[in-house]
Amino acid sequence: TPAWSSRSGSLPFVAPWPADNSPAEMNRFWKTMQELHAFSKPRELDSPLFPIIRRCIEKEPDKRFQTFAGLRAELEPLLLDLTGETVRPPEPAEMNAGAWLNKGLSLKNLGRLDEALTCYDEAIALKPPARTVSLAWNNKGNCFLVRGRFKDALNCYETALQINGLNEKAWCNKGFTLHNLGRFAEALQAYDKSLQIEPAYSIAWANKSNTYLSLADYDKAVICADEAVKYDKGNDAAWNNKGAAYFASGYLSEAMTCYQNALAINPNEMTTLYNLGLVYNNMKKYKEALECYDRVLTIRPDYAAAWSNKANTLMILKDYEQALACLDRAQAIDPNYITPLYYRAYVMLNMKNNREAKKYFQAFIKASPPDSTSSSVADAKSWLTKL
Repeated sequence: TPAWSSRSGSLPFVAPWPADNSPAEMNRFWKTMQELHAFSKPRELDSPLFPIIRRCIEKEPDKRFQTFAGLRAELEPLLLDLTGETVRPPEPAEMNAGAWLNKGLSLKNLGRLDEALTCYDEAIALKPPARTVSLAWNNKGNCFLVRGRFKDALNCYETALQINGLNEKAWCNKGFTLHNLGRFAEALQAYDKSLQIEPAYSIAWANKSNTYLSLADYDKAVICADEAVKYDKGNDAAWNNKGAAYFASGYLSEAMTCYQNALAINPNEMTTLYNLGLVYNNMKKYKEALECYDRVLTIRPDYAAAWSNKANTLMILKDYEQALACLDRAQAIDPNYITPLYYRAYVMLNMKNNREAKKYFQAFIKASPPDSTSSSVADAKSWLTKL
């Protein structure tokens, strides 16, 4: 898409813009966009680059370039024909630390994390200026973060900060890692360090908002999300966090608006679509809730929670057969996921099958932690006294 836009001055696929901010118009727009991207072919451009660009945005992944070498094999003859120029890739010995960092970043984005780590080690071995070494350690931490190796990531970020204490990205990433380790107070301190260095660092503000969400400090979560958006209006994570804070506080209309703003930026962000579905369900906008869950499941068919919540909405609509089918899918995906047991009990209640309802309430309570204070567990125990 960037290559197309640079040659044509427009996007390859654009649906008619929403006439207003209503859920119906927003859903119509994004559904049309999804269909265009899934099935439509781009119009031809009057450019020798068009065959290459077209192959880059092929619908079927197998028809796209599979490697950079394949793309290069098409581009280099074209460059030679048009300009008479040739490109010679540098030998490894010629690559400076910055080049190793760039190569590592490209490999990380391709999911080739071991190769990316090797590149960062090569950059460090060249003994470049401290700022570059610190960046290399930060990038190593990012690779470990992707793998969920939080302690290894934390060690890398701390090394980066020992070398350059003014590395705002390393402070921010350290905060994110501490958050994932459940060390929320330390995470907030790290974000504050990052923001002391770069007050306009939108990602740090958004991450700080997320930590306040985990601490159930919803007012501060909203304040930090607003700061994130102030510095980067395209920060969809900040809008998502703000929506989550409003949802947890019971402000459903405000939460809906935030999630819609997030999706206007990133229409296929699965978490935001899922959260918007929850909001719609609580607002009794069941059709819209189902549309959100279906979009989530188009992106990720193995999302058990989406199947489970879709079942809950279908149950409210009295479509018990489809609700049970969705619960079957959820439990097949994750047999240890216990929420479908709770919803299945309610489906049985609605179908006047108290015996089965009692069985599933008992199964849900047995599968829950013994010291659980969940309202769902309390509700299930209450039902057992009545059945």
